[in-house]
Amino acid sequence: MKILDGQKLANKIETNLKKKIAKNNLRPGLAVILIGKNPSSIIYTKLKEKFAKRINVNFKKISFSYDVTQIKILKLIEQLNKDKAIHGIIVQMPLPKKLNASKIVAKISPFKDIDGFHSKTKFVSPVHQAIIELIKSTNKSVKNKKFVILSKNPIFVRPLVKLFEEKQAQSLYKSLTHNIKQLTKDFKKIDILVSALGIPKIIKPAMLKNNSIIIDVGFTRRQQKIFGDVDTSEKTSNLYLSPVPGGVGPLTIAYLFKNLLISSSKSLQNFKK
Repeated sequence: MKILDGQKLANKIETNLKKKIAKNNLRPGLAVILIGKNPSSIIYTKLKEKFAKRINVNFKKISFSYDVTQIKILKLIEQLNKDKAIHGIIVQMPLPKKLNASKIVAKISPFKDIDGFHSKTKFVSPVHQAIIELIKSTNKSVKNKKFVILSKNPIFVRPLVKLFEEKQAQSLYKSLTHNIKQLTKDFKKIDILVSALGIPKIIKPAMLKNNSIIIDVGFTRRQQKIFGDVDTSEKTSNLYLSPVPGGVGPLTIAYLFKNLLISSSKSLQNFKK
């Protein structure tokens, strides 16, 4: 199994960002809104805060209890949209079910939506950039390759399908599904598999075609251990794998801050309003 090292790629981006911020005397500002005490959300926020400190980004964390009202969140986002010292706004997902995530994301300025969730966002989603970069690191062309994205979230799937199709890859399934048993019969046809199901070890390497590329975006924490969707206990030398942890995660954070740097620099003026 050939491991795709997301941390190594992220380190290169981090070094480059730090140099650019120092050279251009920039002071990017990032606001992260954290609601409740979801363990994964707390971890992700801390990782972003540490990254921000290393590259000299002004990090502003605003924490709310689980029972915060939607009106209060929307008013805060409105204030942050007007704050010239804040160049990126993140609402850490998932949100409590009583809150409307779509309306909250829609309130963020498209010019500050560095997560790439807004329908009119000016940024490519960091996780999608990370996926594409990991595939690129294999030195394999995706042109005419068959791919499948396993996810229950259309916000995640649709833009990623578009990115693949722009590179002339072929989607094997247009509809969303998370019923793995229905798909296993076709796995041998797949050249690129992106799995974001959050079901530990559901993907067995033996199911897949030789020399295929697996990008594992699944993340599950059980008894202080982290698991991806891929069962890495099955060893094979005939696959490329972006593992969990150490694959998509660190690279996603790096691209998030790359988006922030764009937002804080004059290059943002090049975006069409």
